[in-house]
Amino acid sequence: MASLDGFPDEILRQILVYVSPEDLFFNIQPASRRLHRIGNDPFLWKNHCVNSFVYWREHHRFREKLDQPVLATDWRALWHTRHRGNRKVARLLNGIIRTKVGQVERTEGIAELGIDAKDYLLAQVHADDSHEDVLARRYYAQTTLDSLHRGMAVDIWSQYQDKPGSFDGLARACGAFDLFFLYDQPQDLDYIERTLDGYALQFIQDNPDFQQFSPREKAIVLVRWLRAKKYVGSEMPHDEYRNLKNCLIGHALSEEPHASLPIIASAIYVSVATRLGLTAACVAIPGHVLAGVLAPPGQDLDGNPVNETSTSVEQNLLYLDPWSSDAETRGLFFIPDPTPVSEIVQRIGRNMLETSRLVSPDSLVEDRQGQLNRICRLRTGIPIHNLQRIPYAPLWAELMTMDVNDHNWDMQVQTFLLTYAPTWMVDNWIVKRYLEPRHHARLRTEPHHPGFTGWKSVPDIIKLVENLDARPCVPNRRYTEEMRSAVRYKIGQVFVHKTRSFIGIINGWSCGSTELPPHETMADVSFSTTHPPYGITRGPDPENDSQSIYYTCLKAPSIYRIKVAQDNIEIISDPARIPPECFLVAGKFFRRFDKDTCTFVSNIKDLYPDD
Repeated sequence: MASLDGFPDEILRQILVYVSPEDLFFNIQPASRRLHRIGNDPFLWKNHCVNSFVYWREHHRFREKLDQPVLATDWRALWHTRHRGNRKVARLLNGIIRTKVGQVERTEGIAELGIDAKDYLLAQVHADDSHEDVLARRYYAQTTLDSLHRGMAVDIWSQYQDKPGSFDGLARACGAFDLFFLYDQPQDLDYIERTLDGYALQFIQDNPDFQQFSPREKAIVLVRWLRAKKYVGSEMPHDEYRNLKNCLIGHALSEEPHASLPIIASAIYVSVATRLGLTAACVAIPGHVLAGVLAPPGQDLDGNPVNETSTSVEQNLLYLDPWSSDAETRGLFFIPDPTPVSEIVQRIGRNMLETSRLVSPDSLVEDRQGQLNRICRLRTGIPIHNLQRIPYAPLWAELMTMDVNDHNWDMQVQTFLLTYAPTWMVDNWIVKRYLEPRHHARLRTEPHHPGFTGWKSVPDIIKLVENLDARPCVPNRRYTEEMRSAVRYKIGQVFVHKTRSFIGIINGWSCGSTELPPHETMADVSFSTTHPPYGITRGPDPENDSQSIYYTCLKAPSIYRIKVAQDNIEIISDPARIPPECFLVAGKFFRRFDKDTCTFVSNIKDLYPDD
């Protein structure tokens, strides 16, 4: 009988190339000493590391290891480390899906792995329909990935608090805003850096004599080249100037016609210029942002040797407006200095807030929904979700780049806490890691500071969130026959509102009370108590029990619950009537959709065990 012992090592090694790394590590190698030895081929495991994982934390030094001799790295051990991390993410994500208790704590556990967790989370975001909990899996994987991205952004901005005058890392600092809206898309910080590297390489290929030019000629040739390629510029309809995507450098780099605000166009120019050896920085002036190019030491902008003490400002610094002009900008009414990265970040944040004001309830726009869709639509994501993220990103940017001793810092912290605690509990780990140490530093630098408590205290809010996260769910049960007959509908049923005509999914109910039924997160409680009941046409009527039954429902694209009276509900049985947006947000409360019954399968059984 044929045996593996009859095959030479080379044949077995070639066979193992087609075996999954999991089977090789856990099933084949333990089978015999020979298979263990053959399966330890470093070239094989290096290939598995490259093909199994895309995202690597910096401490792995993965790119550096790829350039080293293959025997310099234990590739099998490295693969196993990453695989072990994925198993941890899987266990924690399954816990998040399984119960509402401990979701914040489990998210923090995933965040400890950093970008190493992204490969697994992305796979779950795109989980196929065969999963029994497909909607919940996609939703919570995306929610956790979003939090991971936000943590990366905050980490980048936090590096500028101790070096407020720094001009380094402009592209990454601008790109950190993209991370708040990245979702599952590939245009991350590495994409931004690669694209800018590509611009610089392409420019050198198109201008082989570039190094022979004077600094002034280099600066002007570059701005003309970028504008000719339409990588920067102002080609957009006037009413699209304030669109959210124009504030995001990743969108400007990846989407034609590369429209952007002037501050982003200047950041792109500066980032390419520095890659080409020029000394460049953004220059903020009232109402606009330019790019500035400085003469190198010992020369003026025309390449002439000079005595630095006698060189005028005009000889040292030229201004360009990549957004609107090919020529050098002259005739400024004052001579502005280059602007540090921290101030550019804050200014981008203020531009984003201006965008959000265009679609605020106070804006006088007749078609506000159309305005919202046009201004906040990105390559992915739901416009109203993008709108909800706009104020959050500038708040973090301001807190991480502003001096903690600035008298405005305390006010920003209080504004942040009132926004964060009700809506962004999942980011508790970011607050603990980045904001709490600065809060304590603020108190140390001012011994007589009165301190804060409650909603104004960072430690108190962290503790409040942790307590809420650990609090057991209180079930809402149908205790009596009267209650079972009075409450006609169940969690997961889909309905059309009789008077307002919107489609909703029932995700809560209350019997005999006008109060909202209990639910699982402080975000829901806050939203419901700060907004008037939606869709209730009558109050409770003692003569009619049905008037004492109220439901909460999910009305896409919002992820928050709204309140509806029982008599306004008309159950539907045609899945074709359900808007696609419902399936994108239903995972917060439901495991999957059952087409046969036209209902969503509940994932909140701990709250409504009888439904």
